[in-house]
Parts: sequence; C-alpha cells; structure tokens
Amino acid sequence: MIQRRLANLTTWLVVAAFLTCGVLIWQAVETRRAVQATRMAAEAAKTSADAAIASERAWVMVSLDKVPGVGDFVFYGPSVEHGETRHTAGIRVRCICVNHGKTPAKIIEKRATVVRVTEDNPLPDTPNLDIETVDPVPYPLQAYPGPGQIKDLRLDIEYEISEGERGMTSFFVVYGVIKYQHLFSEHIVHTTFGYRIRLDGTLERLIEHPEYNKNT
Repeated sequence: MIQRRLANLTTWLVVAAFLTCGVLIWQAVETRRAVQATRMAAEAAKTSADAAIASERAWVMVSLDKVPGVGDFVFYGPSVEHGETRHTAGIRVRCICVNHGKTPAKIIEKRATVVRVTEDNPLPDTPNLDIETVDPVPYPLQAYPGPGQIKDLRLDIEYEISEGERGMTSFFVVYGVIKYQHLFSEHIVHTTFGYRIRLDGTLERLIEHPEYNKNT
C-alpha cells in the first residue's frame, strides 16, 4: 500500500513538474512575443516619425554652374610672380544651394576644392571632406519656393592650379560639401556635390560616384 502511494505521489510530482515546465515555456514564449511586438511597434513608430520629419524638414541641394560674364569654367594664362612668368590654370564655378524642403535651413559651413584626375591619380570612391572652407559665415536658407524669401545661396568659387593642363587622359573635378541644420534636429547634416569638367568645357555630375552627391 505504501509503495503504491509512493508511486502515485511520484507520478503526480512528475506530472506537476511537466505542467510547471510547460507553463514556464509558455510564459517565456509569450514574453518573447510581447517583447518582439513592442520592438516592432517602436520601430514602426520611429519609421513613421522619420518619414514625417523627412517630408517636412529642409533638404539643401547643390548644383554648379558658370559664373555669369567670365567665360569658360577653366581658364589659362600666364602669371608673373617675383619677376618670373609661369603658366597657370584656374577654375571658376558658381555653387548654387537651394532648399527643396518645406521648412528653413541654416547653412553652417561650405567647403569645396578642385582636383585633377589622371590615370595615375584616379578619383577616390569616397571624397575627402577635410578640404578648404570657402565661406565660414552661417547663412539662413528659407523653404523653396516662397514669395519674398531668399530662395538660394549663390557662391562663386575660384581656384588657381599650377601646371593644370587638360589632356585626353585627364580632367578636373570640382567637389565639396555643404553642412547645415534643419528645424527637427540639433545635429548637423550635409550634402555633398561633385562635378567633372569635361573636355568640351561642360559640367557633368559624377553620378557614377554616389558618395560625391549624397544627402544625409
């Protein structure tokens, strides 16, 4: 009799243990599902908020054009330094910044440079943005379009390049970065721009180098 009772007790203890394990496993699964649901809801909310901000924030786009009245982008000519004449080349471009967003932007910094690209000196895939600051003055840029508002920032850039002869295997690249802030964040964002000056004297955006034409 005692042995039978002990056997029954052991059976019930085993059943209770299995039931307890089942409950614990079920609770763990439900907790994991709840955590995953909470995480997905948070990610969805963040995605929705980011999309809303992106639709309302400032987006500064940059393009290059000729400086009115100065001729070609690339100019050549002799210059005299310390009584010696040397042949130089120069680049003149106009940098045009337009805010295509719905709210104002504040341009913090403008950097640009010119590089000569050859077979021995190819253009890197990622631009070096630690380059010359061409204008350190902050500049407010209103949403575009807007009647009576400043719709763009026009900045003329000029560089002198020694021994800057173009050839069939070389060309000039003008690239830079515009750093700015928008109303929805204290962080500084930026837009990079990069153009090739072709042999025929026209500008061509570097579409094959996406890092030179990127918005953050």
